[in-house]
Amino acid sequence: MEIQPGYIEQKERWGSLKFDDVIVFGQGPVRPVRLVGELTRRQLETWLLFTQDPLHRSEPDFYLMDSQEALNQFNGLGNDEKEKKRWEWQHTGRFALNKLGRLNALAAGLSLYLGVTDRIIFTGGKTRSEGLKIDENTWPSEAELMTQVSVARFGKLYAEKFGKPITLAIDSEDKATNTLTNYGYTIKKHPELLNPQRRVGLLATDHHVRRVAILSHLFSLWEAPRGQISAQELLRERALIRGKAGYENLLKHFRDALNNPSLRNNLYGEERFERGLIDPDYLAYWLGFIADAGNPQILRNIILSLNNSDWVEATRQVFEEVGINFDMLTRIDLIQLAEKDPERFQVLLNSLLPLQGKKRVMPPPIKVNKI
Repeated sequence: MEIQPGYIEQKERWGSLKFDDVIVFGQGPVRPVRLVGELTRRQLETWLLFTQDPLHRSEPDFYLMDSQEALNQFNGLGNDEKEKKRWEWQHTGRFALNKLGRLNALAAGLSLYLGVTDRIIFTGGKTRSEGLKIDENTWPSEAELMTQVSVARFGKLYAEKFGKPITLAIDSEDKATNTLTNYGYTIKKHPELLNPQRRVGLLATDHHVRRVAILSHLFSLWEAPRGQISAQELLRERALIRGKAGYENLLKHFRDALNNPSLRNNLYGEERFERGLIDPDYLAYWLGFIADAGNPQILRNIILSLNNSDWVEATRQVFEEVGINFDMLTRIDLIQLAEKDPERFQVLLNSLLPLQGKKRVMPPPIKVNKI
């Protein structure tokens, strides 16, 4: 096997960490792949401006298939074959994932190749832009698209190094539509992640990884030392080692808030959502999503954490909103309840679900002053 330049150096830096699992978070929404005739005039102008300066222009929430070679091939197909080709394009991560989603997928594949982790768990559902109508049966999930990108880029390298398909080291959760449901659905599918002996890493875009870590702790999942992994940093190190100056500069741009307006907007969004996780006034922002994990250990730990002077009054009010007496709840052994009376425990979880809907209280948007 031919070892790529820089492999040994980065292996020494990251390989000693060795996680059992690395959870990789999607960065949606999934973009529709369109042809020119399907765009409005404004969308076409947006795409043309973006292609002229893709580094500094905001990325459109769609992908325009404008490759002349691909279009010539497409136009020569019959109607049924055209539908299959459209399906293929829509299920290709290079087109349907935005830049940040592709970075996460590439960093995940690299971490498998370097031996940083035994398993990758991609989490991300069939997200879409607001107002976009889709066919749920054919629309791809973020998890599917990230898997496709990772396999396309690192599948052959991984197979040559480890003697097995990279897909054997990849699992996925494809229902979540936000970071809160990322955790609930992933833990429900993989409760072993809560084992304190298990070494778990969290891989996300640079601006997202802090919120991911805060939520991890709320869901009773404590990442291993150095387990907060920035996709940009992992890939930037790779580019630096291999002497890929152009790619290194691109990755630096994704961390340069001063000169990257899209990143600034993302950071303001993160500030808003992080406030929702640490301010008692916004307990209803996240509490209802604990139910998705269906895990009594998580709910018990949450109850213990909230039963203190800083949070208890807000907690009583929020639980009262959904018909639960919080003080009585603190006296119940939730682990035992789930074991002996799972139906009653499920009723308790279901009582929290309204906090995902009309009773959910979101932090207000951050006002952005243009630089």
